[in-house]
Amino acid sequence: MADKMENYLNIIHFVLYRMINKLHLITERFNPVNLIHKLPFQRKRYEELGIDIHDEINKVWGDKQFGLSIQAAGGILWGGLGLFFFSLLMLLNFEISILLLFGCAILSGAIYYVFIFRGDKYLIYFKKYENCSKNVRHKYSWLTVGSIFLVLLSFYACLVI
Repeated sequence: MADKMENYLNIIHFVLYRMINKLHLITERFNPVNLIHKLPFQRKRYEELGIDIHDEINKVWGDKQFGLSIQAAGGILWGGLGLFFFSLLMLLNFEISILLLFGCAILSGAIYYVFIFRGDKYLIYFKKYENCSKNVRHKYSWLTVGSIFLVLLSFYACLVI
């Protein structure tokens, strides 16, 4: 059971990472901040340093250990788990309190750490998932979208009921 949950959470983490990184690569072309890099003094400085600023920015976003995409994916997954636990407790008619919110956050953080980040397990899973066929990755993408939809639906249900 724990292995299946670990695999499931790592699939969602992997797909979120890839989605965020691809979104960055798509929006980089339209980002108005990139106009700063075209200024003559900036280009001259980059030439002096011998770097391609766009490659460096892509490395910052795409780094699997400390990159912005991995941090954003982790935050979304952690928040999603917390929202799911909070929704379950509300559906079970628990009284809302700050203690309950902190409890959900701590529980989701603990689950997130144990199943994904402890011992950098996610890097092993990332290697495994990157070698999957395109059909399997599409299946994983739909699984992630469905999971996000179910979490949001459960939160909406607890607000309506």
